[in-house]
Amino acid sequence: MLWFKRISISLLTLILLVAGFLYFVLRSSLPLYEGELPAEVNQSVAISRDAQGYASIEGENRNDVAYALGFVHAQERFFQMDLLRRNAAGELSELFGEMALELDKKRRIHRFRAKAEWGFAALPAEHKVLLKRYTAGVNAGLAELGWPPFEYGLLAQTPRNWVEADSFLALYSMYLDLQGAEGKDELAMGLMQQKLPQDWYDFLFQHSPDWQAAMDESKVSLTPMPKSSYPAVLAGQKTACTDCSLHDSTDIGSNNFAVSGKRTADGRAILADDMHLGIRVPGTWFKAQLKWIENGEAYEVAGVSLPGTPAIVAGSNGHIAWGFTNSTADWSDVIALKLDEKAEKYQTTDGWQEFSYQNEVIKVKGQPDELVLQKETIWGPVLTPPFQNYAYRWVAHDPQGANFNLITLEKSKGVKETLKLAASAGVPAQNLLVADKDGAIGWTLIGALPQRKVQQMDTPQDWSNGQNNWTGYLSQSAYPQIYQPQSGQLWTANSRMIGGKDLELIGNGGYDLGARGQQIRDALLASAQHNEKSLHAIQLDHRA
Repeated sequence: MLWFKRISISLLTLILLVAGFLYFVLRSSLPLYEGELPAEVNQSVAISRDAQGYASIEGENRNDVAYALGFVHAQERFFQMDLLRRNAAGELSELFGEMALELDKKRRIHRFRAKAEWGFAALPAEHKVLLKRYTAGVNAGLAELGWPPFEYGLLAQTPRNWVEADSFLALYSMYLDLQGAEGKDELAMGLMQQKLPQDWYDFLFQHSPDWQAAMDESKVSLTPMPKSSYPAVLAGQKTACTDCSLHDSTDIGSNNFAVSGKRTADGRAILADDMHLGIRVPGTWFKAQLKWIENGEAYEVAGVSLPGTPAIVAGSNGHIAWGFTNSTADWSDVIALKLDEKAEKYQTTDGWQEFSYQNEVIKVKGQPDELVLQKETIWGPVLTPPFQNYAYRWVAHDPQGANFNLITLEKSKGVKETLKLAASAGVPAQNLLVADKDGAIGWTLIGALPQRKVQQMDTPQDWSNGQNNWTGYLSQSAYPQIYQPQSGQLWTANSRMIGGKDLELIGNGGYDLGARGQQIRDALLASAQHNEKSLHAIQLDHRA
């Protein structure tokens, strides 16, 4: 039995060696929580964490703080950041191989990698330097890990360094999360409009009046059920459900709400913000507190950041608190192209135009590169088959759609000032709710809003004769906004916020039913006075 004993000892030794190596690798990939390091900063920067592990960064200037934030992001979230940039750029196949190829092809129609590089080149000098310092911090944090994040070991890959344009790609990835990227809703509604009688189309696609809670108290009317026969095209469809009983909606959705100083004990306004996204590991947001000095003035901002970008996305600077929910309005249009007989040219107001073409090379793990020829019009990219007769016009494709002006909110001193900054921020259009220490509250949309002349926003339109077009972007004075409402409260929950001319301006991108918004409104109205505890209780109300 001596041979058996020797084999057993050898196997056990091998197992221990493998286990020890794996432990060493995993341990080496963990962030550095203690010690001092030399770094490319002008003055020393301190990074500390509270009992929950949330990072606090204190430095002598904003650029040094951005470097440290990049360092922390890379140490704790680099793989997440890598997925964000690759998702937007259509570069996932380089990590995952053929299984990601179809998604990459869909992403490449937007050419976000090229747009990100153009966006960085166009930044003002101050923001360009900030992004460079953040990027240097990211790469320093990645290099300081004793071993790359474990996901790269599982994929047999090596992480590549961060570049400044990648922060734009992280922003574009949020566009892909929050807005339609392929025009599917308009294409579907265009088909339904062709196939259905108008009265049934109007009935089926009305905005529900059952749970109305718009902040401006506007109402929509019920479109009654048509008296005509149920459309044959629908009657012939077979249901795909196996259990057709009622279920709760599985849609994700955000909410935020605020009360003004006249509804609080100490005269300060209070804001609650809950930005729901899909449940992920790790979560989308990264809590952080930043402190720095600028021109002799001390700044402190705390909230949530998006790994891959240097800004606090939502939070408070002591003067204001701000937060977002997705606007769920309409920020894109599908264009029905008029083609010549050979489908080689398309009609415009200036006559027939030839398509332009861009070569997109997709690197695929373990396989030869894949070449994608992207077809484009003067309005935007041509959609992929079977929708190759349509082009896509989207805010995300324009320079106004992506920048880092959101960072200006960190220094804002009040609600009025913040509302004026909203039009310059290049982010996916959001409901911005803001409250300040003097008791004011306000709402507006933040992000670039197109100024358009479109006959019908919900279905594909012909732009060849000039009757439909985008004529630029709205100025700040044209943005819908609400400041210091008489009720002393504001709320949004991915449902319709406004009506009338303002609603015509922004359209309907698939508003939520509105139940959550109505419950928030009613719960706020139920008490004359509120505090943090009462607003938190409303956040925890799950009845909708």
